[in-house]
Order: sequence, then C-alpha cells, then structure tokens
Amino acid sequence: MIKNQIEDFTPRQERLNGIYRGVVEDNEDPLKAGRCKIRVFGVHTEKKTKNEFEGIPTNELPWAQPALSLAEGSVSGFGLWTVPLQGSHVFVFFEAGNIMQPRYFASAPGIPSTAADTSEGFNDPDGVYPTSNRLGESDFHRLARGVTDETAISYRDKTDKRITGIPKADGNTWDEPSPYYSATYPNNMVLATHSGLLIEVDSTPNKQRYHIYHPSNTFIEIDESGNTVVKINNTKFEIIKETENIYVRVDQNTTVDGQRTDRVALDEIRYVGQDREELIDGSINQYISESKYIYTGVDEDKTIGNDQIVRITVDENRTVGRNLTSDVAKNETRNVNGNLTITVDGTCKIIGDDIQIGEGTMRQLMDERIITIFNEHVHPENDSGGPTDPPTTTMSTSQATTDVSAS
Repeated sequence: MIKNQIEDFTPRQERLNGIYRGVVEDNEDPLKAGRCKIRVFGVHTEKKTKNEFEGIPTNELPWAQPALSLAEGSVSGFGLWTVPLQGSHVFVFFEAGNIMQPRYFASAPGIPSTAADTSEGFNDPDGVYPTSNRLGESDFHRLARGVTDETAISYRDKTDKRITGIPKADGNTWDEPSPYYSATYPNNMVLATHSGLLIEVDSTPNKQRYHIYHPSNTFIEIDESGNTVVKINNTKFEIIKETENIYVRVDQNTTVDGQRTDRVALDEIRYVGQDREELIDGSINQYISESKYIYTGVDEDKTIGNDQIVRITVDENRTVGRNLTSDVAKNETRNVNGNLTITVDGTCKIIGDDIQIGEGTMRQLMDERIITIFNEHVHPENDSGGPTDPPTTTMSTSQATTDVSAS
C-alpha cells in the first residue's frame, strides 16, 4: 500500500508567478514595517463591496511587504526607507507564487486621466492622489521635465521672493541671484516629497546643478561654476566645537538690518592691510578694564563737532617731539589746585592786549632783571635796582613781552 502525503488531499491553488501591477489602497501599517494593502490587477476585483459572489474590501487585502534596495541591507534601521502614497501604482510579485504573500518593489508612474473614485477599488480611498491639478500630465516631476512656469512651486517661489537692493556699507547694493535652474529632460534627477521637500541633482550639459529646497523657501543651490546661494527664511544656528577657518579670496559684504553682538572670551587680533573706514550714525561706547595703546605711524586728524570731555583720575604725560600749536577761538581756563611749573629752554613770550596776574606774591630772577609782583602791582626796574615808574596794575602791549634768554 502506498502511503499518501497530506498535500494529496489539499485542493491545489494556482501559483501566481511573474510580476503584476497594483494600486496602493492602504499604507497605514500598524506594525510600521512599510507594509501596504495593494489591490492587484488580474488578481483582485475592483469591487470593494463584498457579496456572496465577489468583492474584497480594502481591509481584507493581504499586507504586501516591501522589497527594498540593497543599500545597507535594510536591517536594524539601516538603509533607505520610504512608503508609497495611497493611489500609487506599484509592481508586485507573489513570493513562492503564494497569493497571500505579495511583495512590492517598484513604482509605476503614468499619465492619470481621471480623479480617484473612492467607491471603487484600484483608487486612493481618500481621494487625494492623483492630485486634480496633475490630471492629464505625466507623473514625472515638472522640474525633472524642464518645466519652469508658475506650476513649478519651488521655482516660482524662489523667483517671486528674491531679495534685491540689499545695501552695503559703502552705499552700493547687491541682489539675490535668480534661480540657476536650466534643466532639460532627461538630465535632472529629482527627489520630491508630497510635503514640498525637494532635492535636485541636475546633469544638464554645461548647466550642472545641485539644489536642496524646503517649502519655507529655504534652500541651497550650486550652479555649474560652483556659485552657491544659501537662503534661510528663518533663524540659523551654527555651532562649532573646535576651530573654524574662513578664507575669502576677494571681497566680503555683510548687511545686518537688526542688532549684532560679538563676544570673544580670549584675545582678538584684527589685521587690515590697507584703509579702514567706519560710519556710525549713532554713538560709540568703549569700556576698557585695563590699558589702551594706540600707535599712529603718520598723522592723526580728529574733528569734534561739539564738546570734548576728558577725565583723567591720576596723571597725564604728554610728549611732543617737535612743535605744539593750540588755537582757542574764545576763552581758555585752567585750574591747578597745586603748583604749576613751566620750563622753557628757549624764549618765552606772552602776548596779549590785556594781561592780568591775580593775587599772590612772586619774585623771579630772570638773568640780571628782577620783576617783583605784589598782588596786581608791577614795578619795572632801573639799573640801580629801584623802580623807575609808578606801579601799574596792567601791562601795555609793548610791556607784555618778557624775553628770557641765557646769559
């Protein structure tokens, strides 16, 4: 007697070999493992309402597991992970021909002509995809096809929201460059998400370009010459744990419409090879806890439009290598609480229409002449040492010059 295997008593199912096309109807995998419920052409009916003869509701379709790329092996979180949108057309095979073991592995773009019918199978149950503004148009991204009209949102926003006339410190302006986009089909590789995130790797001859775009109109774009535009439509944070080195070969322009603060914890060294000019519309305040040294190799020219106040709490030492000239348009007042010493190696001249010397007593021997001042009395001397004229309280212009020379 021949013993029969259990398979001999099991009704045989037709094995589903080959590759099929299907439509994703549910991508909300409760396991979050990338599985989708896919209605397969030629295998499943389009009827979603179930009766005794036909009909398969979306929730009764088997979960199709993804067959992903070889990048990192799709293990332990490593690899490239993405889930197709509902309404996407994908290619499917059945592992070992088992109808309950569908696997999807590639998408199948087309030219959709009608909107989704949510009452029938092979459609997005939510009625979102294909989008109404893309009906009758290739699923290929517009930027991948060289389209730059108002329907290419990233291109439109970058063009409409360009910033121009940005002022520079020297009075000139500069403009944000126009988009570098000049792609031709089929040279532009585009990665686009339904939220508006976009990456372009454009290999158009002589127009090679790299572009990363965020729907806030923040982007990075590099053209065929290496010119780079970085635009951030919100706040930027940059943190460098170690050293930063920046080299600018030609010019650098910085414009800040708001406030700017710089904090340096240790030393700062700044070298300017030629001239430096600062234009300050308001005030400038410097607080220096220790010493300040300024060296000017040639001349210093300072103009003060109003008053100058200098306060020195201890000493002031001034050394002038040659001449010192001081012009005072009106009055000059000096208050010395202690002594005043003026030492002149050469001639000392005091010239004025009216010279007054206030209270006090001074007797100074100048060569062989003695001038004695008591209060406001001046006694010119004669050869014998006595006064020759009556004492005067003021000196005339001719008497207001005293020459002191070496004997």
